[in-house]
Amino acid sequence: MTRYFIATVLFLAFNVVSQAAVKSSGKHSDPQVVYALPKTVLAIEVELERTETKVGPYYRYANRYLRLKDVATEDQVTWRLKSVNVKPAAEPDKEKTFKVSSAKGLWLNEKGIICGLNIAPQKAGTDSVGSYESKIELQDNQFDPSAYYEEQISATSDAREAELAAQQIYRIRESRLSLATGDMTKLPSDGKSMQLMFDEMNRAESALMSLFEGKKNTTSVKKIILYTPAKKSVGGEVVFRVSKKGGVVGRDDLSGTPVYISITAKKSEIPSAVTSTGELFYNLPGSARVELTMDNQTLFDADLLIAQMGSIQALPSSYKSSGLRYNPITGALVGIEPAGK
Repeated sequence: MTRYFIATVLFLAFNVVSQAAVKSSGKHSDPQVVYALPKTVLAIEVELERTETKVGPYYRYANRYLRLKDVATEDQVTWRLKSVNVKPAAEPDKEKTFKVSSAKGLWLNEKGIICGLNIAPQKAGTDSVGSYESKIELQDNQFDPSAYYEEQISATSDAREAELAAQQIYRIRESRLSLATGDMTKLPSDGKSMQLMFDEMNRAESALMSLFEGKKNTTSVKKIILYTPAKKSVGGEVVFRVSKKGGVVGRDDLSGTPVYISITAKKSEIPSAVTSTGELFYNLPGSARVELTMDNQTLFDADLLIAQMGSIQALPSSYKSSGLRYNPITGALVGIEPAGK
């Protein structure tokens, strides 16, 4: 049965195989060590754009004094899907656990998945998968009209405050035009000083305009969704939903638009699973087309290797003295070398 859950994390790394992450089973006192072959887990990285809007205190007067019509009239948070990517990860397959009578030379990662025998596994390097969620907060969301025009202090109503703010905006614009055309009694002595004056005028105007238009803060947010494929093809299963108001929501939350996943196994001549009672086994992963869609638009489409869509094979006992290197993501045997090489 397909397992589904959503994980939002600061940093999430899958199967980083290094000297620090693997253990030699030769250090164990038990002569028999249990190892597992992996099953593929799809790490679906969803990137969204989160926009938080704060209403300006004078929004009701935006059209009256500044002829602004499309201004924010309520505080809100909206989400927009930007991109989707899928990377394979792995978890131990409980149906594929085995014992080795001699633990010497066996390399396992931190999850107990076999990575090598009689030879150190290769480091994963940049193949690791990471994720984060940006800190979500509205920057500079306070409105302080008195910081930009002194008359606000003596105003007796919101309407009067809004009128004074609009007048200050027009004064700034007139001053900026005079500075640009040189129509001022005293001009800056150099270009750098003039630019500083322009920058300060623009900042003040923007702050005053926000009293009418409101403020917006946009943040990029990434989430990870873990999806474990079944052993057979899957067609059009809802894996999660995207809501304009809630971002990524559960697949049963009808407030969001569904994102579908389809996994189509490719035909291949993979041998049937063995029934041997040996000690050394490896996966022959199957290839499958993985596609994610939303609103009839393709978000992701690629061919990936899926361990559980292939078969398991055994190695003769004579290979116990050889150097065997495994792919910790698929469980495939990727190299056979003389021991100690």
